[in-house]
Amino acid sequence: ELHTRANDNVNWLKTHYKNNAFSQDHSLNISGGTDKLNYYVSGGFLNQGGNLRFSDDSFKRINVASKIGSQINSMLKVGLNMRFIREELDRPTYLSDDGLFLHSIARNWPTMPLKDNNGFYLRNAKIMNLQDGGRHNRTKDAIDLQGTALFTPLKNWNINAEISHRLENFVWQENVAKIYLHDVKGNPIPEGFNDKLGPGSSYAKQQAQRTTLTTINLFSDYTYQLAKHTFKVMAGFNSEVYKINEFMARRDDVISDLVPAIDTAMGKDYTSGYLKDWATAGFFGRLNYDYDSRYLLEANIRYDGSSRFLRDKRWNVFPSFSAGWNVAREEFWEPLTNIVNTLKPRISWGKLGNQNTESFYPFYPTQPLKLKEGGWIIDNTKPTTATAPLMVSDLLTWEKVSSTNIGLDFGMFNNRLTGSFEYFIRKTDDMVGPPEEQSAIIGIKPGDLPRVNNASLQTNGWELIVNWNDRIGKVGYTVGFNISDATRKVTKYPNASKSLSTYYEGQLLGEIWGYETIGIAQTDEEMQAHLANNDQSKLGSAWGAGDIMYKDLDGKPGISSGDNTVDNPGDRKVIGNSTPRYQYGINLGADYKGFDFRCFFQGVMKRDVWVSSSYLWGANVEMWSIMGLKANEDFFRPEGDPMGANTDGYLPKPYFAAGSKNIKPQSRYLQDASYLRLKNIQIGYTLPTNLVSKIGLSKFRVYFSADNVFTLTKMFETFDPEAINGNWGDDNENTRANNAGKIYPLTRTLSAGFNVTF
Repeated sequence: ELHTRANDNVNWLKTHYKNNAFSQDHSLNISGGTDKLNYYVSGGFLNQGGNLRFSDDSFKRINVASKIGSQINSMLKVGLNMRFIREELDRPTYLSDDGLFLHSIARNWPTMPLKDNNGFYLRNAKIMNLQDGGRHNRTKDAIDLQGTALFTPLKNWNINAEISHRLENFVWQENVAKIYLHDVKGNPIPEGFNDKLGPGSSYAKQQAQRTTLTTINLFSDYTYQLAKHTFKVMAGFNSEVYKINEFMARRDDVISDLVPAIDTAMGKDYTSGYLKDWATAGFFGRLNYDYDSRYLLEANIRYDGSSRFLRDKRWNVFPSFSAGWNVAREEFWEPLTNIVNTLKPRISWGKLGNQNTESFYPFYPTQPLKLKEGGWIIDNTKPTTATAPLMVSDLLTWEKVSSTNIGLDFGMFNNRLTGSFEYFIRKTDDMVGPPEEQSAIIGIKPGDLPRVNNASLQTNGWELIVNWNDRIGKVGYTVGFNISDATRKVTKYPNASKSLSTYYEGQLLGEIWGYETIGIAQTDEEMQAHLANNDQSKLGSAWGAGDIMYKDLDGKPGISSGDNTVDNPGDRKVIGNSTPRYQYGINLGADYKGFDFRCFFQGVMKRDVWVSSSYLWGANVEMWSIMGLKANEDFFRPEGDPMGANTDGYLPKPYFAAGSKNIKPQSRYLQDASYLRLKNIQIGYTLPTNLVSKIGLSKFRVYFSADNVFTLTKMFETFDPEAINGNWGDDNENTRANNAGKIYPLTRTLSAGFNVTF
């Protein structure tokens, strides 16, 4: 018999997470050379500790890079660049990448005990899973090699050759070990690590992946100058080949959890693997014209092909043009040059292609096979089964992205004030959108229909960057500000009914549809008076004090979602938009007699977010999601409630998952995710040169730095506006809303160190 009736008062987040962890970061750079040979070598080491209280999780990274260049003779220059990065991640298996652990914490009631009366951890704590349930280790090695050659057979004529190769090797080792609960007498009872595996289950798993990307660039350019006219022509070829090879093996029932390996397990085998690759090729040309550094023109053309499309859809032409005018170089501007030093209006238009698809070759039908997974027994074994291939389309081709940019670069007061402004319109034609509506007679679920180039999207946006750099006596200072904004609108999509379940023409991406909230009924009488003129029976039943009163927007009998279309959304409207608007950053800096100061603010001025996570709603989402966060206590409670009356509570009456009637998307609980965050602040001191030179140094600087110092936001306090989404299950909009906040905690980082230059 287990301890099932015990009670406690546990703060599960504080129980599982430490307040701080130690990290270290070191780097070394060496450079030098002559006019014939130059070199650069760098290395670094990062070790980040985790915040888990009952188990270790860590991340380590080692990186080494080198560059060497040699001028062989007057016509030939060669170079070789190399970089190696190793990353090692070590964590409990239960701390999975999909957020399972964070999801489980949310499902722990504060009344659940951490330990039983005998001192053993109980199942809900998950501490046995973290400490003894197995480990997950990932090692990633990335190697980049690049060779370059520049051949100059004649003056102003260059021939360039570049070849680069990126190799990434991933190795995962993972095991699930048996863990044990204890009965009331303290006797161990084997328990499954995961409910899907069954009690007392275990496994060992190994997985490896190897990816390579080989890129070749061959191009030649020639520059010709005639008086104030400068012409430059360039032509070349580009090719990329990407390959991926992955294999996984797993075996159940490990003999001893002290030696968790496939060859020490005796249960069922699971294997999988695949080989995939794609390649691109492109021919390109460019023509530049420059008149006296005043008038600048450029024209480009590309002819690109991708193996990810069928032969008749494979190749496309992508042109681009740009023009600029350096007004400050004009004679009529000379009287103003002491005020405005730089003034360059510019305009450009260009088209590029996007080949990325959900799978490498989605137009080839594949037949799903399940090895010995049949639902019946033949000759004492389950048969291998095959199902019909899903529908595919052979019409898939490039997405065409065309951009029009109008900009202005400026510099004033001897370039103490510099900046730029840019406005852009980006149109994506032949965009791969969700499958269009089809008749149910096809017999295929909408999500299994093939994706095709069926949509168009237009993005309008702008960006402003302004910087001021100056000195007042011995004090140097800098102030920088940038802000940008963009909106995306669907201009074409085959959605005749204008269903709100998918794209529709005229839709601003990020739209949030919901009801308008009147308020929370304070009494049963207030709710009944509301229901007399506003029938809410389609949204729920048994309405009373503490429940939401929704507003009738369409004037029709009954509050509902209508036909879920733009033309008949019922009593819903667009209540917000999740697109981050007016993203900005502020840089401040100063220096004085060796002391220096830098800080960086970032933020979003406007963003709405709808979340249906238990981190907001608590018991209204599901019975298990009532972790008991302090903020969730601000819910409606009538007079005489044992917890005390709270008729002005922010949240409605909780129902312990008895229904979702109070948590429909609505204006009252739409979250304002705008914020201002002090992202980094750093203070340093550089020792005087005459002092450090005595010990053979040219520069010695000590510093203190802090990241994520503070955040100003109106969002519900259990969420971070910069990391709202959480993953658990499929990565779709509803899943992100349901699991908002279920992420590994963001950290405030405090660091101190020194920079030394020899």
